[in-house]
Amino acid sequence: MKTIKSLVLVAIFAISGVVNANTNLAKSIEPETVTEAIAELLKNPSFNVEQDVNATVLFTINKKNEMVVISVESTHNDVETFIKARLNYKKLSLSATTPSGMYKVPVKITSN
Repeated sequence: MKTIKSLVLVAIFAISGVVNANTNLAKSIEPETVTEAIAELLKNPSFNVEQDVNATVLFTINKKNEMVVISVESTHNDVETFIKARLNYKKLSLSATTPSGMYKVPVKITSN
């Protein structure tokens, strides 16, 4: 009887060790393109969007791999402020980016 209890206890520890070691921790997947990085940064606006809003963002990437927003072309001032606040000096963790040149990206903020 004592050996059966010991075997059951050992089996429980072995199974729990395997189950615990097999859990995959959620890894943050980094965006592969600048466009995906911008889309990720602009999720969940802090204001209500009643209709779809289009904007064009002109930016460059500095030596520290940060986006520097030069201008935002939009008809809504709230959208311009929101985009500048969310994107300006945000670091990109992309290995393929080079800190030279200007980039122009169209942005569409959709209504809820």
